[in-house]
Amino acid sequence: MASVQSSGNQQKASSGGLGQEAANVEFASFLFDHLDSLTEIARLVSRRLRFCSSKASSMRAELDEAKELGMEDVASDLLVGLNRFETMQSAAQSQFDMALQESQSMAAVIDSLESDCGDSQGDCQGLLDKCRQKLAEMEAVRQSL
Repeated sequence: MASVQSSGNQQKASSGGLGQEAANVEFASFLFDHLDSLTEIARLVSRRLRFCSSKASSMRAELDEAKELGMEDVASDLLVGLNRFETMQSAAQSQFDMALQESQSMAAVIDSLESDCGDSQGDCQGLLDKCRQKLAEMEAVRQSL
């Protein structure tokens, strides 16, 4: 599907008066912008994940202590808060997984476009290099979790 999208965009651009090289550069630029957005999303969501994880962990400790001290009302309130942070953590993990999956799909599109660009299209290759840097940034964010 990725190569179909690439070819389809290139054909549209070519039939609209743009040359193959211009179509490739335009598509590579779109890919870069999309990966840049995905990288920013991944960074934000990873911060949310760490925050929710930290809060949930401290609330678990407080919940255990409140139960040990017989403070059932406080324990009940803490449990509600803990459940809320765990829900937010789960949602953030799903968002992160979707962004990572999308970036991995885009890696295949980049490979396909790279074979279409060839060595003679410097602007296209430069943009694809930037795309690969964004993919590396996504991987770094994933590894930081």
